[in-house]
Amino acid sequence: MPKSAWKKAGEQGYLCMWAGEAYGGAGMEDYRYDQILIEELLHIDSGFFMALHNRVVGPYLNNLATDEQKARWLPGCVSGDIILSIAMTEPGTGSDLAGMKTRAEDKGDHWLLNGSKTYHLQWPDLEPVRGGGSHQPGLAACGRSVRGRGRHARLQARAQAQEARSA
Repeated sequence: MPKSAWKKAGEQGYLCMWAGEAYGGAGMEDYRYDQILIEELLHIDSGFFMALHNRVVGPYLNNLATDEQKARWLPGCVSGDIILSIAMTEPGTGSDLAGMKTRAEDKGDHWLLNGSKTYHLQWPDLEPVRGGGSHQPGLAACGRSVRGRGRHARLQARAQAQEARSA
């Protein structure tokens, strides 16, 4: 999905509607608004995964991030300047989340991320990612796009992090 489509969705108020007004959102936590978007997008088979951005990854930031992190990232999530992604698999691991080796270590003033992820949904550019696994959540912006499979809109990437620092 082109970044311009995300920006347009942000301008229309379709991204992270649940986010507070301080972050540019409408403060509407009622899931029915997102459900309407999901159903309408299914009619055109667009591959535009706003639900992943709005209701899967975004709430991690809203519920687990510090106030400083929210102030840094949520406005971009609402405007479409930041497109949230999810990275749940690793080379050789598949969907066995318990077997993941990627780790994020809390170093006090930053997180240190080591490992690799594949099959990212919505990775059109380098964006903050919450990697899945049995470790503490870490946020990083590292990776490269690889050829996707399936729908053309479903971009995938492989990320390799070695001693990657994240605030």
